[in-house]
Amino acid sequence: MNCPLSRTRRTLHAVALGAMLAAAGPALVGCKTNKSDQLSRDASRMRQEEAEAAKQCLALVREGQRLEKLKKTDQAIKLYREAVEVYPESPFAWNNLGRLFMQRQENMEAATAFEQAARLSTADPVPVHNLGTLYESMGWENDAQRYYTEALQRDPNYVPSLRRSVWLDVSYNKVTDLTEQRLKRALMLNKDPKWQELLLRAKVRMSDGSTDPALKSGTGLGPGPGNSSGAGELRREVPMSSASER
Repeated sequence: MNCPLSRTRRTLHAVALGAMLAAAGPALVGCKTNKSDQLSRDASRMRQEEAEAAKQCLALVREGQRLEKLKKTDQAIKLYREAVEVYPESPFAWNNLGRLFMQRQENMEAATAFEQAARLSTADPVPVHNLGTLYESMGWENDAQRYYTEALQRDPNYVPSLRRSVWLDVSYNKVTDLTEQRLKRALMLNKDPKWQELLLRAKVRMSDGSTDPALKSGTGLGPGPGNSSGAGELRREVPMSSASER
């Protein structure tokens, strides 16, 4: 038979345990809420810091472009380097840095910078095209054509890659049906009178198999064997009126 005193003790223990759990419950919930609030604050702080870094990077890029126009290349390179250190996710800073490295014939550094820009801006044909221009300037036409093709996969209407791709195929006698398709597209989209004349010469050569010294030497075509300037096609700037990077 159970002792009344034992039953009373068990009842008191149960009441005490219940009170302890009731008191602990809110405290436990409060710990979880505090942790969630801290994570939210940390995420907000990181977003703010990233936005500030991107803003600082953009200011450096714009100042670098200003110095480029003044022909102060060394100072511009220094600012672009600072820009990618402050915000390594900027394709504009990497691309501009690559252009200046290429102008100074620091080809390995230029390739690395263009590759970074291409990785960060996966839909933009410009940095990939610039890689093609770099390899073409060194006489590696197969690598150049591969990059022009990749640029056109990103944007089939990117005129600089259309023109240079056609030029390479025609000048090295590697014309295919794809070359003819790209030539048609280039003739429709191109706005440069000098290039239009050269593309029409390419069309004639593709039709009758004739040779054209202007095509073979690369005269007027920008980067290529014997002509490695190409400043027009390589230049890609952040719009000065833009509030942020695209």
